[in-house]
Amino acid sequence: ADIFTFFWVLGMSYTTKLLDGIDGLVSGITGIGFLILGFLSLNSIVHQPDTAFVCFILAGCFLGFLIFNFPPAKIFLGESGSIISGFLLGTIAIVAGGKVATTLLIFAIPVFDTFYVIISRIYNKKSPFSGDRRHLHYRLENLGFSNKQILLFMYLFTLIIGLSSLVFDGKLKLITFLALFFIGILLMLVGKKRV
Repeated sequence: ADIFTFFWVLGMSYTTKLLDGIDGLVSGITGIGFLILGFLSLNSIVHQPDTAFVCFILAGCFLGFLIFNFPPAKIFLGESGSIISGFLLGTIAIVAGGKVATTLLIFAIPVFDTFYVIISRIYNKKSPFSGDRRHLHYRLENLGFSNKQILLFMYLFTLIIGLSSLVFDGKLKLITFLALFFIGILLMLVGKKRV
């Protein structure tokens, strides 16, 4: 359990670090994530009002920050800010009764993107920690989408998947995440030559 917790929190921290390629992306998705976790904590089955309170405070912090971080940004998260976003989400998911499946669903795009980028770097014999423009937000940029369009797509997807996770049970959440994961890989492979 300790080893899983270590790699889970480390993985979430690294995921949000890599996600921070467009202003407003990390702060928006993290804010939505905490909102969903907050509502889940108020669920009659879960019933963790203290956890919900913390989640709503953190959601307010990130969404309040988003007002100034949305393009054209006036203030920025920076690397430490993006890492702490994932750290907080990962920690809350563990501490608040193991909401790992819900957090995975909320962060389906960033988790998939991180996995895909690391595997593709290793496949191309590059360091998995080197920077490049393989990330989904850069690919969408290359296809002609504006930063605001990319953000709205990411926010909407996160919100829809997050809200659906409120009614799914644990097994269905995992199945949904795996289905999205494999669909994402297929779309990346099909669209690889177009970018």
